[in-house]
Amino acid sequence: LRAWHLGFKSLWYDEAVIWRVLQGGWAGAAEPSGWIAVLGANAASNSAPPLHVLLVAALTGPDAGEAALRAASAVAGVACIPATWLLARQFVAPRYALVAALLVALSPVQVQYSQQLREYALACLLSALLTWSWVRFLGRPGAARSVQVAALTAVALLTQYGLALLAAALA
Repeated sequence: LRAWHLGFKSLWYDEAVIWRVLQGGWAGAAEPSGWIAVLGANAASNSAPPLHVLLVAALTGPDAGEAALRAASAVAGVACIPATWLLARQFVAPRYALVAALLVALSPVQVQYSQQLREYALACLLSALLTWSWVRFLGRPGAARSVQVAALTAVALLTQYGLALLAAALA
């Protein structure tokens, strides 16, 4: 579902903003090249932290089409399905965890987010993984699990500002 017609639709406004950020910013050729230009353009014109944009920049080139630009979101959306199963498995029997994963797999909103050049599918994946990580940590604290929670929290905060609320609630 997430790959079907991935590049079929043209970029909508918010996606076009990210495409321009990936081109090095609004100033075009006058901008310095590389990651600094992308970070600066992201800070100036995008409403999200830079991790998703940097990920897409690392995976694509300046001539990438819509499908290639949206591929990172599609992969994150697919990965969110087993991550949801993993999280649900902490609370319910495997067959009910499978139902939770199936709901995420078939959710029209999740499919839509997986087909956009935005950070929403990655945020969903990180939400499931961060919550799973916290549940495991609370069940059996340890240094390795503390590092895992801290790393996922950092990645989450660099992906979407709203995940700060989840991180605060879990803490």
